[in-house]
Amino acid sequence: MASLPPLDFSFCDLNNLSDLLRVPARSGQIQRSGNEVADDGGGDNTKNEEDDDDEGEKLDKRKKDGEANEGAQVVKTHNNVYSCTICKLSNNNFSESENFAPILKAVIHEATSKLTSLDLSFNRISTIPNDIAEFPLVFLYLHANNITKITEVQKLVQVKTLRTVTLHGNPVENTTRNYKYHILWMMPELKSLDFASFTRRDRETVKTYVDFYKPAEQPPKQVKR
Repeated sequence: MASLPPLDFSFCDLNNLSDLLRVPARSGQIQRSGNEVADDGGGDNTKNEEDDDDEGEKLDKRKKDGEANEGAQVVKTHNNVYSCTICKLSNNNFSESENFAPILKAVIHEATSKLTSLDLSFNRISTIPNDIAEFPLVFLYLHANNITKITEVQKLVQVKTLRTVTLHGNPVENTTRNYKYHILWMMPELKSLDFASFTRRDRETVKTYVDFYKPAEQPPKQVKR
């Protein structure tokens, strides 16, 4: 089975996560019914000009409806549900994380079992969603945001599948003592941080870091194997 194309909402000038419910993606594979899918990003489309006119009218209506419903609980104003394992939400203006999981589940088909990569870089995010562990993320990109507290990063401990994370370009990078080793101490299953792989020496250094600095946070519970 061919891999699914990324779902791309990057550079869409979105201000709130709820905008995902009213603005169609720049590209992505739309889930129709059953296993039937249609490419929304430059694939072989069979729509005629009348269909395009109808889509234009529908998009205008979606935007108007979306403005009217702004701030409401998960209300979709378009019918697109996408199939993807990778979702790009970078380079927007997101700052809040309210209704994070419900919104992603409304937009992405079977998100809680299939979404493995999420790009939230280059936004204005200061808090990591409390429900982020609902998704089997392996790759999470959070660089160039406004995360200041290490307690926010600690929420990622609950994402047991996470192996790659980026946090550089956030204030927390400079306000956390021994930032790299602290992150690795919290999430020992990580393979890379900020696009750099952890080495065996890094993992050995973490033991010294813990003995010397005695981090205030409680260490993550180790998963029994």
